[in-house]
Amino acid sequence: MPAADEQIGKVVAALEARGLRENTLIVFHSDNGGTRNRSSSAKGT
Repeated sequence: MPAADEQIGKVVAALEARGLRENTLIVFHSDNGGTRNRSSSAKGT
């Protein structure tokens, strides 16, 4: 999360520098990410 927080801060700073922050909606979306290992006990989730 710290890396994501840092990058989000850069986006917000760039928007502010261009005077766009007040009229900008920032939305984050994610899914569950799936599994990395086919033999995982979370298979199918």
